[in-house]
Amino acid sequence: MPNLPPEAIANYLRRGPGPTSMGRAACQWRVLRAEIMDLESRFNHMLLSLTTQWLGPIATQVIEAAKPFLRWLNDLSAKLFETKEQIFRIICAYLNAYHAVVSTARIAANHTRRAQLLVNDPLGQNAAEIAQLDEQYLRFWTHNGRVWERYRSELSDALSQITPFPPPPPPIANHTGLIQPVRTDSSASSSS
Repeated sequence: MPNLPPEAIANYLRRGPGPTSMGRAACQWRVLRAEIMDLESRFNHMLLSLTTQWLGPIATQVIEAAKPFLRWLNDLSAKLFETKEQIFRIICAYLNAYHAVVSTARIAANHTRRAQLLVNDPLGQNAAEIAQLDEQYLRFWTHNGRVWERYRSELSDALSQITPFPPPPPPIANHTGLIQPVRTDSSASSSS
């Protein structure tokens, strides 16, 4: 359990920026994934169309050269999905903690009532109620500490699942040798 008072934990969770920006980010990851899936589908369709119109070793080379790119698009799509899922998991963890934490208002009410009892108790007649309020405050401390630890654990686990995106394969032309470098004007004139 953290050694933070319950009001500090409640403030961290309730007075921060909240999950809105994370929600927007997750939605953008979803949009990007849809675009990548569309690109993958179009690229695959183009290759299939190519095989119906073009046969032979060159066509086979082009298709083989394109396969790493298709695999990369597929892997990237899966990675984008996983990233979006982990962001939603972080949002859920935050919202669960936000709603589970004892609010600063309840903690302040405890402190206010305790202070009132102390001021109006020159003979110690309110000792039992003050003790109950002290016990309640300790329960708030324990409860908010547990909420905070659950949140931090869930956050840490979700963040550990977000790994770097796969690097793209090398350019397709490098695999086939079909595309020659573009000649510049100086190289064209020197060869004539």
